[in-house]
Amino acid sequence: MAFLKECSVLGDVNKYELSNNIKKYSLRDVGFILTNAGGFLLERSLEPDKGINHSIKFKILVNKSLDGFKMNNVSSSGNSEINIFTHKDADLLIEQYNYQINELIDREILKRIEE
Repeated sequence: MAFLKECSVLGDVNKYELSNNIKKYSLRDVGFILTNAGGFLLERSLEPDKGINHSIKFKILVNKSLDGFKMNNVSSSGNSEINIFTHKDADLLIEQYNYQINELIDREILKRIEE
């Protein structure tokens, strides 16, 4: 999957783009790690009571030039995309997802696209 200028996760009606004010140090401050390809990866558990290895994760990858990204919610193995909006534990998952998204917006990493 190629890096995109704007994207959303499966089931989310909102679309997001990278902020014009994004900085590499901001990514590191929030918890992004540097990948072997030079990009920045953030994985956060959406089920905090299960731990990162056994929970559904919010995953976002920003390319090294900071002009494209991809994001999705994946299973604990990371192999399949999950629609948290139709999941049996949707309320908890959506609350955690919104918290993570709002944190990235507050830190000027993402920007919600108003349509």
